[in-house]
Amino acid sequence: MKLKFRMISVCLILSFLIMACGSAADNIDTEKLGVEEENTEVVTTPTESTETQSAEEVITEPELTQEEKEQLEWQNAMMANVEDSLNVRTEADVESDLAGKMEKGDKATVLEIGEEWTKVESGELVGYVKNEYCIYGLEALAYAKENCDTIATTTTEGLRIRKEMSTESKIMKRLEEGDVMVVDTSAEVEDGWVAVKHKDNVCYVSAEFVMVSLNVGAGMTMEEIEEQRRKEEEAKAAAEAAKQQAAAQQAANEAAAANVDDLTLMAAIIYCEAGAENYDTQLAVGAVIMNRVRSVGYPNNLHDVIYQRGQFGPARTGKLARVIAQGKAPSSCYQAAQEALNGADNTGGCLHFNDYNGTRDGLVYGGMVFW
Repeated sequence: MKLKFRMISVCLILSFLIMACGSAADNIDTEKLGVEEENTEVVTTPTESTETQSAEEVITEPELTQEEKEQLEWQNAMMANVEDSLNVRTEADVESDLAGKMEKGDKATVLEIGEEWTKVESGELVGYVKNEYCIYGLEALAYAKENCDTIATTTTEGLRIRKEMSTESKIMKRLEEGDVMVVDTSAEVEDGWVAVKHKDNVCYVSAEFVMVSLNVGAGMTMEEIEEQRRKEEEAKAAAEAAKQQAAAQQAANEAAAANVDDLTLMAAIIYCEAGAENYDTQLAVGAVIMNRVRSVGYPNNLHDVIYQRGQFGPARTGKLARVIAQGKAPSSCYQAAQEALNGADNTGGCLHFNDYNGTRDGLVYGGMVFW
């Protein structure tokens, strides 16, 4: 009985101790949790210095240079390393059908590269080319720079081509939006200017209003190639018809002028070329024509000089024949014609003339230059 009572007492004591420990443990966990929550709130609350630092990181992020942008653009590019054209197949097999062709200077995007074939996309053309004829990535970029022109495309109306790198410099030409010029990459230029080729001269345009790029081409599908061939044949036929018509018109014009006296013929051509100019300019035109008659490098009579192929536009277009038929030449042109036929020469022996635009040296009368 005593033993049983002792065992019950021990169990009661042990139960009491277990409950006490559990309560303490609960208190400890709760305190730890409270600290963790408190610390979490402190850590996740953004401070002013953190926000400032993040803003600075965004602002100071470096931009890619033009060279880096160009390298990124070309990292997945391919160029056809051929002298003529590269066949593009529908499958990675030389026996498969032709999907199209890539010419020298054409650029493509690489879709897949295999051990022997590369699948590419160029314009509307998608197909397979032999790896041995391909140049990739930065090597393709270097190839393009060596074999293709660099061009500048205008992005605004009325862009001025200037003789020098200055907004005060002489204007050589005004361009329309979308006009394309070849860039002279060998010329030294100041910031803000692009050197372009204009009538065999180096001139300059504002870099702000042009887009500079490599003039690479794109491949063509067999359907596009066939359409291009058809258009070329039509253009060739039209050009041949126009040539025959021009020849017939030239013959008719010459026949109409065959019975016209030299004075009337000379007065008419002077009117066609310089009718709106002053008298000195009209005389100079007549003098150039007579200088040609006397020169061994031209026909030895007035009619043949005026109707020499490729020389005087009004004779070729029929304007001269119409002026003769309508008797439109004024008295000043007749007077200049008579003086020129009599040997007067106020050009000093010049054999050529043209409208004056400041690009050619020579003797200037009115709006024309003689040399």
